[in-house]
Amino acid sequence: MLFKTIYGPEVKSIYFWILKYGPVENQDLYRIFLTVKNNEFSSPANLLDALSFLKTAGLIQKKDKYWLPLINLDEEYFLIILIKHIRELHLGKRKAEHALDPYFFGILNDLFIIQDIVFRSNIYNDANCLDPHLNFSKEKINAWKRVIEFLGLGKKGFKGIHIVYDPNMILKIINLWLDQHEGPLQDFLHNHLNDYIPWENKNKEISKSLSLSLKYLESKKLIKLERKQDLPKKSYQGLNNTNWIRKGW
Repeated sequence: MLFKTIYGPEVKSIYFWILKYGPVENQDLYRIFLTVKNNEFSSPANLLDALSFLKTAGLIQKKDKYWLPLINLDEEYFLIILIKHIRELHLGKRKAEHALDPYFFGILNDLFIIQDIVFRSNIYNDANCLDPHLNFSKEKINAWKRVIEFLGLGKKGFKGIHIVYDPNMILKIINLWLDQHEGPLQDFLHNHLNDYIPWENKNKEISKSLSLSLKYLESKKLIKLERKQDLPKKSYQGLNNTNWIRKGW
């Protein structure tokens, strides 16, 4: 299950320890990640929650009593692949272990991206209005905000969360667009970026959460956004009616 009481950084630390030393048992992880007082380990709840998160995201698996990595990642692109796997749960391309799992990005998409809203303060009430059959506790929503920030998808503050995608994270996703150095913006958005993050608002335009990041990358000359005449592809108003994207300047 993704909605666990975690913070984010521990997920990365645990994954890379399992990658390096796996297969490992819970007791092996306890000795590394838990403190000991009066010859007893501290509560393993957070550690077990992180393992559950990693398992649901498809980064590790458990065989018998042993934890093993499912995929070999490097530190630079760990978050990007984690984001991609969570997106696959949202899109139904990866099997969910719990009914709430697709809503990890569902909350992001339905409350922010589709409605083109970059800040909300009362996520708890808003999330629980998405589906009357679901129940998001305040603890789950607080954990969701922490992990969304850890992933580079927003920033907590003012008792809410501000959703503007981290430009560095977006640039890494752009750099994984391996088959092309440049191309139609519509193709990039639908055929590549959409595999990682929600981005399209209810008007079929680029949401502010993404457009602000792309504009920042262009201001730093890390990408170039252009308008090509007579190109039979959609132009996006949120990016000054541009229809072409190029890596670099």
